[in-house]
Amino acid sequence: MKCNWRVFYENSIDGYHLSHLHQKTLGGPAPGWNTWEPHGRHLLWYATADGARRSSLPKAIEDYAAGHNLAVIEGAEGNDCAGVYMMFPSTIVEVNPYSTSVTRVIPTGLETTRLMV
Repeated sequence: MKCNWRVFYENSIDGYHLSHLHQKTLGGPAPGWNTWEPHGRHLLWYATADGARRSSLPKAIEDYAAGHNLAVIEGAEGNDCAGVYMMFPSTIVEVNPYSTSVTRVIPTGLETTRLMV
């Protein structure tokens, strides 16, 4: 993509992007409905939309999944882990009860980046 890897990384951890870029896919979580916690050089993201607990999914997705009988990964029923693990500088792990993905952010030039998911 035509973007410096640092710009992509910074925008990925900016909670304001969720309500704009993920309005239809994640239910448009507002900045106050998510939290980032630092762990050394790394960050963990939690959804906090229901206000009662931290989870790996925004409430809208959790409700959708519950209503559609999606298959849950064995042992992941609690949904109380972080949803995104930003392992600086180049790895993003997304975890929830229904799927897991690993993304590598690879700089290919000053203004280009390759994402491998």
